[in-house]
Amino acid sequence: MTEYDEKERKVVEPEIVTDEKYRGAYSEKAFHTKLLHFAGTIGKEGLRSALILYYTLQRKDLPTKTRAVILGALGYLILPADVIPDIIPGLGFTDDIGILAAALAAVAVYVDDEARAKADAALERWLEKAERLLRR
Repeated sequence: MTEYDEKERKVVEPEIVTDEKYRGAYSEKAFHTKLLHFAGTIGKEGLRSALILYYTLQRKDLPTKTRAVILGALGYLILPADVIPDIIPGLGFTDDIGILAAALAAVAVYVDDEARAKADAALERWLEKAERLLRR
């Protein structure tokens, strides 16, 4: 069944990010650990996308399918064994970043300014900490 949002826009649902295996891989601890450990490899835009999805997931009014898409994308990011294994230098996170982008597009109608602001603030805090550490 095709799902539409409140503005009559079709809700897109990428097939790969709704897989139960990926949704089941998500936990807050694993998410934060992965982001902090691989921040330099994932890159600023990948981190921002992941954080926007994370803060959007905190909304209480998300439909179940939207929540599944976000959990699937974040779970895909967390799992090291995916289409392109994360340990491959230079390529390991390209599929993960693509999945994050697809999930963001699919749930865009539920991403609000608050989620973006929280993601940007968290990213700024992390970058400031990293700069202080590098100056030591």
